[in-house]
Amino acid sequence: AVSDLAGRSDCDMNPYFDDLLPLIVGCLQVQSTEPEFRRAALQAMSRLVQNTGLVIEPYRRFPLLLGSLLSSLRYEVDPSVRLEVEVLLGTLGAVDPSEFAVYSGSRVSQSGMNSSGAI
Repeated sequence: AVSDLAGRSDCDMNPYFDDLLPLIVGCLQVQSTEPEFRRAALQAMSRLVQNTGLVIEPYRRFPLLLGSLLSSLRYEVDPSVRLEVEVLLGTLGAVDPSEFAVYSGSRVSQSGMNSSGAI
């Protein structure tokens, strides 16, 4: 339902962003065996971010989100869920490594890599 509302161009989701984002991220963290559940949460976040234009905000509020999405991309077996992860990553856009390090708490070296080897 959230995904459908956020997908409509005449429905402004900005007033609901602060309430919906933690719920959607919580759904992404649930280790459900149902690909439909994961896909629905990914679609909802993509559409919410597209509707509001707050593309970097999920990374700021949930510093572990990027790592979680990249892990899902690597280990997800359902191709439709992997596609939704790719769509969400594209929607959220590129992250400046030094800015990301500030709100994720990791250190970034001269090469742009953090101490764990991730960008």
